[in-house]
Parts: sequence; C-alpha cells; structure tokens
Amino acid sequence: DPGNPLPELFDEHLKNLKERITEATYLQVCRGLFNKDKTILSLLMCTSIARSAGEILEVEWQYFIRGTAFVASDLPEIPEDLSWVSTLQWGLVEALSRTVPAFKGLL
Repeated sequence: DPGNPLPELFDEHLKNLKERITEATYLQVCRGLFNKDKTILSLLMCTSIARSAGEILEVEWQYFIRGTAFVASDLPEIPEDLSWVSTLQWGLVEALSRTVPAFKGLL
C-alpha cells in the first residue's frame, strides 16, 4: 500500500536502534579502556560501519591494514623528479595505484 507509513517508520526505528546499540556498545567498552585505546576502538567501529555501508571497499581496507604486503618485489624505478621519495614510500604508492580502484592511474 503506497500510503502506508509503516515501512518508513520501521526503517527509521531500525536506524535508531542501530545508532543506540552502537553508542551503548562504544560507551560500555570504553569504560574498560585507556584513552589511547579508545581512539583505536573508534577507528575500528567507524571503519566497520563504513565497510558495511559500502563506503569503504574491501580492497581499500586491505591496503590500509596491510599496505606493505602489496608492495611488489620488482618495483619500477623511482622517477628523477621524485628522488626525495624513499623506496618504501615509492613501493606503497605503486601498490596503491595498482590495487585500489580510486587510485588507478596515479602513476
């Protein structure tokens, strides 16, 4: 029924429940953490929410948490105008442009 507001109310109710449960979980877990660890918990919860919503692609997440694992053993030579970039930095940029779709063609 197009005039039925129940599906919209249900969706709004679910959204509110998720927000409240997420907030309650964060507050309860934070009670037992040091301040430095609260930042890590915040990052993990935010990225988990963003990943579930499709805002962070799995390949982007994998690069973020394991970037150096994507560095190729046979790197292209560092261009002359980028001589200030370290070999590790160059490897990470090359891996980023090769593996994460948003950065294809970076090099």
